[in-house]
Amino acid sequence: MVDHTALSNYIDNIQKIHELSKGDKVLLKTPFYFDVSVRELIWTLCFGGTLVISEPEGHKDPIYISNILSEHQINIVHFVPSMLEVFLHHPDTKLPNSLIYVICSGESLQPSQAQEFYRQTSNCRLLNMYGPTEATVEVTSFNCEDLKAHKIIPIGKEIDNTNILILNNDLSLCDSGSAGEIYIGGDSLSVGYFGNEELTQKNFVDFVDENKITKKLYKTGDLARYLRDGNIEFLGRMDDQINIRGYRIELGEITSVIASHINVKKTYVTTKKANNQYDQIIAYVVVKNKTSSVENRIDLFDYINKRLPEYMTPHSITFVNELALTPNGKIDKNSLPEPQLIFSDNFIRANNDIEKSVSKLWKKNLNINEDISIDDGYFKLGGDSISVIHLVIDINKKFHTCILLQDIISLQTIYEQSALIMSRLSKQSEFPPLLKSKDVNKDFEVIEL
Repeated sequence: MVDHTALSNYIDNIQKIHELSKGDKVLLKTPFYFDVSVRELIWTLCFGGTLVISEPEGHKDPIYISNILSEHQINIVHFVPSMLEVFLHHPDTKLPNSLIYVICSGESLQPSQAQEFYRQTSNCRLLNMYGPTEATVEVTSFNCEDLKAHKIIPIGKEIDNTNILILNNDLSLCDSGSAGEIYIGGDSLSVGYFGNEELTQKNFVDFVDENKITKKLYKTGDLARYLRDGNIEFLGRMDDQINIRGYRIELGEITSVIASHINVKKTYVTTKKANNQYDQIIAYVVVKNKTSSVENRIDLFDYINKRLPEYMTPHSITFVNELALTPNGKIDKNSLPEPQLIFSDNFIRANNDIEKSVSKLWKKNLNINEDISIDDGYFKLGGDSISVIHLVIDINKKFHTCILLQDIISLQTIYEQSALIMSRLSKQSEFPPLLKSKDVNKDFEVIEL
């Protein structure tokens, strides 16, 4: 629960960090279940900005975002870093000259992403911000123009009326440069978790300062250190919580769901870099009844999909005979095999040139050497919402089509995607010339004050 004091403090600080002038256009593309939408919506309307509202799911399509940024001359936009990278490297997108600020949060911003950003634009500021929902969206900010002194992009300095403390396990202050856990206090703190007093008491702790005054702090579970220049450097998590494309995920929650299946004896859930770029969730499972691995896997995925949202569903489930342990009783990660991909039980070979070409694009996109059946599922072979964007780019380049992300996101097999491509190619031959992607209009809504 976020009260008016915390929200007012946050909105006032955002205005100090990057001043919004009357008429400035802000793109509202963040779904309402993300706290960043609070900034996009409330901050814009409080200071007389113009709110341009994207269509639902528009935040997943870089071409759509590029179109709306340029068409409406957007001044301020937010990106999760992984989506910013896709946007910057997409052949059909660009940062318009109208942009004043691009704000990043939700994941660690990489130096390579910031460098590519400034390679493409010189008249726009890139801000790296940090903050958990429990402390009202964001509590630190860093201007990425000053990168020369930092190998890792800092999360910046605290906003006004907010205390960022980096503490040891005994709640003593860490020395400058020493790693510790981030604790947040001050006016930014939320009231706690609605209807969950036990979790509130666990994460919002009492802290006695040097003046013997007791203050309430939020225990973030994030590891960081103070740098000599006063900026904070984020070092990762202290537990098994992860952040994938802006979604805050507890691996323990996924583990609990899988372990609750009647045929699961043991399970271990972790992450793995997909093509050495993006984190994907993978699961290792020891089953009680060793029937067909295909039947077990399908049944388990169906079970998980009914209990967890899509972004928490493992990309792969690998069955193992046992989960080996290290001498100190922890899972021996080095003994775990490579994740097993979920191929179709009955292999169907590509029948025509388009299906064969799409199959090759899948292999390159998913980094797979094995033959792929035309009824294999793209997401079951390790694809995700980022990799599918690159697949769409490759398809359009190969076939000279103008297929959009939303056209193909629900088509999860080579057969279905090839049928769409054949349909588009047929229409192109009947009704030339083909519209370029930047000419495709989308629904939008503009609110002006």
